[in-house]
Amino acid sequence: MKKYRFIASLALAALAAAMFPACDGSDDPVVYTEPEVTFSTEQTTFDIELGETVEITADVQPEGKVYIKWHVDELLESTSAEFSYTFNDPGKHTIAFSAKNGSGEVTRDFTVNVADVFDVELSIGDEDVVEIDQYELLTVVAIVNSGQDITHNWYLEGDLISNERILEYQMMTPGRQQMRYEGYNSAGRYERTFWVDVKERGLYIEMSYDDDLWQDWIEEDIEIIANVIYGGSTARHSWKLNGQEVSTDNRFFKNFAKEEEGEYTLLYECTTDDEYFSREYTLKVWYGWLISDFESATGLDDLKPFIDMLAPEMGSIYTLLDSEKDALNSSSKVLKQEHTNNIYTSGIMDLYITSIPKFHLASRLSFLYNNVGNNRTVVARYWNNGNEQGDCTVSTVVSGYNGWQQVDVTFDPAVMSTMQGFRIRPLTREEGGPGVDWPNCYMDNIYLYKY
Repeated sequence: MKKYRFIASLALAALAAAMFPACDGSDDPVVYTEPEVTFSTEQTTFDIELGETVEITADVQPEGKVYIKWHVDELLESTSAEFSYTFNDPGKHTIAFSAKNGSGEVTRDFTVNVADVFDVELSIGDEDVVEIDQYELLTVVAIVNSGQDITHNWYLEGDLISNERILEYQMMTPGRQQMRYEGYNSAGRYERTFWVDVKERGLYIEMSYDDDLWQDWIEEDIEIIANVIYGGSTARHSWKLNGQEVSTDNRFFKNFAKEEEGEYTLLYECTTDDEYFSREYTLKVWYGWLISDFESATGLDDLKPFIDMLAPEMGSIYTLLDSEKDALNSSSKVLKQEHTNNIYTSGIMDLYITSIPKFHLASRLSFLYNNVGNNRTVVARYWNNGNEQGDCTVSTVVSGYNGWQQVDVTFDPAVMSTMQGFRIRPLTREEGGPGVDWPNCYMDNIYLYKY
C-alpha cells in the first residue's frame, strides 16, 4: 500500500510540473494600484445661475481598467473623464465622482448652488391701452424668457381674477378698466399696469313676458321684468300705466285691487345715451271674467268655443228695445230663448270654461236673467263629455217677475277641475206653475268669478 501511494504521488508531481512550468519572471501577474485623480478645478462648490453649465475634467492615473462615473443628484450622467452638465432646476445639487479599479476607489463630491433667474414680459408689448368689444375674451400672455417657479397674478380693478400664465377673461362691463399683472419668483419680480377699453354692445333687452296681452284675476300679482342683456350701462327705465309713470327700474309689479278692475295700457321704455327701446302691453284684470255679453255676436256660432247651444233653433241673438232695458241691464244685445210650446224642459246651454285662463281659481258663475213674467227657474249642472254630472247651487230666481235678475251659480273648484264646464237650463218651467205658450226668456253678461 505505501508503494502505491508513492507512485501515485510521483505521478501527481510529474503532472503538476508539466502543467505549471517554473517561473522565470516573464509572466508575472497584473498588479493594480489605487487610481490617482487630478481634477481640472480645485473648487468643490459652484454658485451658478439657472441654465448655466458646470464642466469638470478628471485626469485619472494609471490609465487602464478604471471605471469612471459621474452622478448628479444620484442619477448617472457620465462615464467619461470629461464631465459637462447644464442645470435647469434651481436649488442645491450634488455632483458625485468615482473612479474605481481592482485596487481601490477614489471619490469626490461637488456642491452646485443654482440660483433662479427671472425674465418676464407681456404679449401686449408697450401698449398701455387694449381695446376689446364687450363679452369678448381678453387674452394676454406672460412670456417667460427665463425663470422657474414663477407666480402669476392678474388683477381687474384690484380684484384677483386669474393666477395662470395665460389670461383669458370675458370682459362683461363696458368702459375703461384697470388691469394689473404681477409675476415673481425667488430671483425677481415684474409688475405691469395697463388699461382695457371695453366697447359696449348695442342695446338688447329680453322681456320676461312675451305676449302683448296679460289677462289676470284681481289680487293676482302681475310682474314683468326687462332684462338688459347688452348695452345697459347708461340705461334709464320707465314704466307707464295708462300714461302715468309707476316705475323707474327694470321691473313692473302690481297687485290690482277689486276696485281697479279694468283694462290698462302698460308702456315700457328704455333709453341710453344713443339708443331707445319700447314695449307696450295690454293688461286686463278682472274680479269677474266676462265670458260673453253678446254685444259683438251676430249668431250663436260667434260664441264658440265658450257656448254651444244643443238646441240652436230655440235661441238667437236679440237686440233689446229701450223698453226692455232697465238699471240692472242696459245692454244692446242679449241671448234670446224662444220656446215653441209650454213644456217642462226647454233650452239647454253648454258652457265650456276650461279654455278660460285660470278657470281653476273660480268658484262662481254669474249672469243676468229675465223670464219676461213667465214661471221659469234655472238649473245648473256640472258637465263633461256630453253628460250632466251633478247639480251646482243656484241662487233664488223670482218666478213670474218681469225684469232682469242676477243669477249666481256656485260650484266646487275641486270638482270643476275634472270637468269641461256647465250645462245650464236657465229656462226650465216650474212644475205645476202657470205657463205661457211661446214664451221669451233672455240671458246676458255671463261672468266667471274668483273664489
